[in-house]
Amino acid sequence: MNRNLKLALAAGGVAVVLAGFSAADARGLRKYRRLQGDIAELEGKQRTLSAENEALRREIAALSGDTRALERAAREDLGLVRSSEVVYTFER
Repeated sequence: MNRNLKLALAAGGVAVVLAGFSAADARGLRKYRRLQGDIAELEGKQRTLSAENEALRREIAALSGDTRALERAAREDLGLVRSSEVVYTFER
């Protein structure tokens, strides 16, 4: 065998040994895979929050230009009533 081939085989062997240590080490490949899972989970949460933000933006736009929508929101979300109205509450 010539010298270049021996060096290439030695480098390959060292790379295989280092890859094995990386896979076995808790701070190596396992940590990488765990972090990849964390990233995927956080990206999912980010998509959910972005959708909620978009829904809130649409609601803000609807409430800022429509007094009926504003009154509906005040009644439904805050439980507000006019001073001339009487509220009856029924329990089951």
